[in-house]
Amino acid sequence: RQRQMCIRDRQQIMSVPGIYYHTGKFLVWLWCKYVKKTKIGYKDIIFKYSGWLFWTVGVIFGIFVIISGYILLIVIGMQ
Repeated sequence: RQRQMCIRDRQQIMSVPGIYYHTGKFLVWLWCKYVKKTKIGYKDIIFKYSGWLFWTVGVIFGIFVIISGYILLIVIGMQ
């Protein structure tokens, strides 16, 4: 049963929406740690900020990565 729950949790993390959520959560945690200089644990950040913040930051970062990769491919293709 423990193994079955681990597999299900891993599948949720590795899904595309899960990647955006966890990337946003990680970026918000980095911002709190290095910019705001507040000590907050990674697991405790969900109690301080809304899940919508993690989704929003993750999706914006994902769009930025996709656009940057596309521009990079265009620049490499021009050479």
